[in-house]
Amino acid sequence: MSRLGLWLRLCLIGSAAGASLLVDVPAPGGRTLHVAAALPLGAITGASLFVALAAWQAKETAGRPTRIQVGFLVLWATVEEAVWRRLLVGALAGAAGLGTAALASTVAFAATHRRGRLAHLVTGGTFCGIYVATGRLAAAVAAHVAYNLLVAVGPRPGPQLRPEPG
Repeated sequence: MSRLGLWLRLCLIGSAAGASLLVDVPAPGGRTLHVAAALPLGAITGASLFVALAAWQAKETAGRPTRIQVGFLVLWATVEEAVWRRLLVGALAGAAGLGTAALASTVAFAATHRRGRLAHLVTGGTFCGIYVATGRLAAAVAAHVAYNLLVAVGPRPGPQLRPEPG
């Protein structure tokens, strides 16, 4: 099996698992916003996060993503939210408390990204916050998708957020 074939299979399996978790699974903590309100709130949160971080970053623009890249960004944001928010926060919240679970999820999310770990601490914390605040994983997915799509067409991270070469 080729690397591309393996990636595609992993993406499809992960996306199916993530999508199944989106079907009305509430966040730990008991608060749940109606999904019709949570989705736009998540999208607005992701777009606002992008605007805030873009002001902090250099203004080198990216190119337009292809349809396949857009599809991958949407699917992978769903997978990441299912893993880092629903599974990790959900698993740890009962044993360690919601705050500790949110912190662990955010730090683990940032640690798994090779570049821009400071930015990923901010984004991971924001995605976790919208998940807990709305009680809907769909809100975190919407925030993550909106942010990723804007990153794909907007400014590239500046030197402040890039790791040192070497």
